[in-house]
Amino acid sequence: MSLKGKNGADAGREYADKFQAYIENGKSTGTLPWSSNGKLNRSKMAQDLKFGRDVFRTNPAIAEILANIEGNPSHQTNVSETNTLASGAKTRREADAIDQVKKLQERLATVEEENRYLKDQMRKKGYADLTLPDIGRMPW
Repeated sequence: MSLKGKNGADAGREYADKFQAYIENGKSTGTLPWSSNGKLNRSKMAQDLKFGRDVFRTNPAIAEILANIEGNPSHQTNVSETNTLASGAKTRREADAIDQVKKLQERLATVEEENRYLKDQMRKKGYADLTLPDIGRMPW
């Protein structure tokens, strides 16, 4: 991130605003990068935000935000999720994805059964297998 033409205070405010937006987004989506020791992974955040890790120490606004979040256990939803992942349990997202796959598989089975029924009805009405293997469509 280029801060050309900005003084230190302006750059610090810009970093703090960007960091605050990142934290709010992470809290709402549950994607804050918690490490196993209960603190936010600063390397990952610095990489995502495209600024150096030293900003977490030198910028007082960012240091205060970090202290508030890391000191409040209600924000650490991903820490317990990380611990359950280590034990082999599925996350809520994985469970939701598995449910969605099951629903789609059920829908596919329903459509395949309907397709078989309709082909059977066409055969009963005198239409032979009308799908042409080389082009894959009906002749009309």
